[in-house]
Amino acid sequence: MKRHVAGAVSIAAMCLVAPQALGSDVLQTIDYGPTLTSPTMYASVFVGFTAPTTISGQYYGSSTIELDAGWGFAGGVAVGTNITSNLRGEFELSFTHRNIDDDDFIPQWECAPGDCTATGSLSTIYMLGNVWWDFDMGGGFSPYVGGGVGAAWVMPDITIYDDPDYKWDVAGLAPAAQLGLGVRYDFSDNMKLDLGYRAKAVLGANFSDSTDPCNNPGNGACAADDIMYVEHVLQAGLTLEF
Repeated sequence: MKRHVAGAVSIAAMCLVAPQALGSDVLQTIDYGPTLTSPTMYASVFVGFTAPTTISGQYYGSSTIELDAGWGFAGGVAVGTNITSNLRGEFELSFTHRNIDDDDFIPQWECAPGDCTATGSLSTIYMLGNVWWDFDMGGGFSPYVGGGVGAAWVMPDITIYDDPDYKWDVAGLAPAAQLGLGVRYDFSDNMKLDLGYRAKAVLGANFSDSTDPCNNPGNGACAADDIMYVEHVLQAGLTLEF
């Protein structure tokens, strides 16, 4: 009788221990994928320069302006978060400034030399929501591509016809968008160097004269509508993760 009881106890113990050991082995072989972590916040600051571009729009309702804009500079900040291991979302506040020096901003009028000049400057503040996709190449390097949409505060300070009475100097809001690419390099646990290119587009701004409207001939510049331009920016920045 005692031998039967001892045997039953041994069998029961084996039944209890064996599944636990087997279960442990099975659990160790299951691949659950990468460990999920909390989203990482980051802040960036960047500076760069803008290449020459052409500003187009409508003047007097039917005439097309082609305003040559020269070299300029850019700068800005961004705050964002890592949505996934490869996807980032951020808010950007950036600024560009460039000089304007064009000896004929309305080519279709065939103006005499010096009659259709445009000189001054153009500044733009961008407020954009961006999304970037990172490609982890190893070795600390992460190329990325993406873009964003938002608005631009356009601030012209442009004198036309070489006459201070004719000036576009009224700031206004316009839709804006950008596309970009670049590469980030991890040079410490929470800091990255960012080198990138941005194509920032202003879509449908207006240039107007703050002193006199177009319907006072000889005293004010007519407004230019549907102003569009793309700024090509090369920039370098630092990103701090926290």
